[in-house]
Amino acid sequence: MNKLGLFFLTGLMCLLSAELPAGPPAGEYAVANIPKDLLEGAQAVVRKDYTYIDVSSINRSTMKIHYVVTIMDERAEHYAVKGVSYDRKFFKPPAIEANLYDAQGKLIRKLKQKEIIDQSYVSSGSLYEDERIRGVVMKHTTYPYTVEFIYTQPMRDAILLNRWYAQGGEHEAVEQASLTISMPPELQLLYKKLHHEQEPAVSREKGKVVYHWAFSHLKPIEREPLGPGFSYFVPALLLTPADFQREKYIGSSRSWEDYGRFFYELNAGRDELPPEMEAKVLELCAGVEDPREKIRILYEYMQANTRYVSVQLGIGGWQTYDAEYVYKNGYGDCKALSNYMQSMLKKIGITSYAANIYASEQGSSFYTDFPSNQFNHRILCVPLEQDTVWLECTSSENPAGYLGAFTEDRPALLLTPEGGKLVRTPSTASENKQVRKVDVQLRTDGTAAVSVRILSYGQQQDDVSYVASNLSTQDQKDWLKARINVGSYDLKSHAFEELPPAAVPVWQTTYELEARQWAGVSGSRVFLKPNVLAWAGNIPPRVEQRTQPVVLSQPALYLDTVVYHLPPGYHIESQPEFPVRMEEEFGDYEANLEMIEPETLLYTRRLYVKRIVLPPSYYEIYREFMRAVRKADKLQLVLKGDT
Repeated sequence: MNKLGLFFLTGLMCLLSAELPAGPPAGEYAVANIPKDLLEGAQAVVRKDYTYIDVSSINRSTMKIHYVVTIMDERAEHYAVKGVSYDRKFFKPPAIEANLYDAQGKLIRKLKQKEIIDQSYVSSGSLYEDERIRGVVMKHTTYPYTVEFIYTQPMRDAILLNRWYAQGGEHEAVEQASLTISMPPELQLLYKKLHHEQEPAVSREKGKVVYHWAFSHLKPIEREPLGPGFSYFVPALLLTPADFQREKYIGSSRSWEDYGRFFYELNAGRDELPPEMEAKVLELCAGVEDPREKIRILYEYMQANTRYVSVQLGIGGWQTYDAEYVYKNGYGDCKALSNYMQSMLKKIGITSYAANIYASEQGSSFYTDFPSNQFNHRILCVPLEQDTVWLECTSSENPAGYLGAFTEDRPALLLTPEGGKLVRTPSTASENKQVRKVDVQLRTDGTAAVSVRILSYGQQQDDVSYVASNLSTQDQKDWLKARINVGSYDLKSHAFEELPPAAVPVWQTTYELEARQWAGVSGSRVFLKPNVLAWAGNIPPRVEQRTQPVVLSQPALYLDTVVYHLPPGYHIESQPEFPVRMEEEFGDYEANLEMIEPETLLYTRRLYVKRIVLPPSYYEIYREFMRAVRKADKLQLVLKGDT
């Protein structure tokens, strides 16, 4: 698998040429030649991963790949598929060679050119693009086998030369991996070493400066539960040319200010609305004084009248389509929709800035000391006198000012007339909570009539908002039932309601159910676990000799209040000791039970988990904490009726 980190959403990077070997010696790729320690835990073994990059000028380069991988079993068969993209507007289809070898390293067959599939490279959510892709499938039915790919990619520039990984994924071993970059001496290569200390071997060949990195004998990596992402472990390089060119636009990576200025100038002057849309903006905001309210009105108008579609043609992968394009067509990508919203705000005198960001609910490593293309998305920042409003312009559901897990709490590059300004998007970690109130009418036979009200705040409401806005009534019921931890019941009613947001959006979920076995019964005794509906917490598996940090990435607070109305004449015969309290560096738990009136019980529960990264030694502490939570959640008391 090619480990050059390329953002296909915005186009491909530019790169290189070099002479590749004509073919391997007989039996070179035999499985028997792989060191035994590389085979342990490996689903695939990369025999060679050679990347050659030749930069001929500030706006022209070529990349050549020689990639050989042994596929050990069906779990790694995706390694036998290769896709090579190209921009049909500028280049001919790239040449691809591929060979298939058996376990003894004997050549089975060569790729025939008629087997290559050439089709439009359509990104998820894209309408159309200039990019095309040539696909090759070299699968075999007998394992293990080896596949060799040799191909060349000419590129228009070097701007997307971004990340190179010496290893491509979990359960992958690497015998040899190298990166070679050849550049004219007047161009400067900037790089940052990640998870290794290897400096490049630098030489001069044919009047160019050549940088070379080589890695070998990399054993398979397996992530531990609650461990960091794969990229945390892998030797890698961040790469960017100090100066670059995209068509007529010239940019620099020497500072964030310079880098952001390039994007600002690339997109300047594309914010003019047609007269009829200008009139509509003024009409919508007529009589409104509060800037925040104006932002909300225009944002909701945009949400109702546009949709997200990625459109990438030529420089469009970097440059936004103008505001009039979005107005006429009713769609746009993240750049175009952000620009459209920015244009509407400009008309009513509110200044805003486009912001480049890396969007992912899993987050990503970001290196603030290395100005480069570490982004895949664009949002809008609206600074006000007392506050800043952030807008996710591709969302049809987010309220104004709420970003969500996709883009919150991470670096963003504001594109201003003065250049780029690196800032951080706000975090809603302290606001992510679920508050549940339950009323239970318990009967002597263990059945119960149950009424539930749940308030979900911030990221806790993300799923609820989607379910309420997009699923049918039946699918909503199915979604709810999957989250109701009761053995046998009838769901009598349910409803979702979006409440006026405070600091974060809030959704209310209500439902009523008739439970056929809420509690166990034996004679005149009822055996009740007061915590029936609350999440008991996942207990991660045991890990011997933990070596990786513990990453708790989803902060949340769960608050539960349950009122039990007991059958007439029933009281507590026996109960566990309450309250139960636990506290650790990463969170806390408390549960309590008390009789607040005759025949009325009150159960309360609190579980809080921080967003935090902890040393490996905390893994077992976290396991024991969650085991104790599970145990406390299953505590049982005995109720007895008067005889």
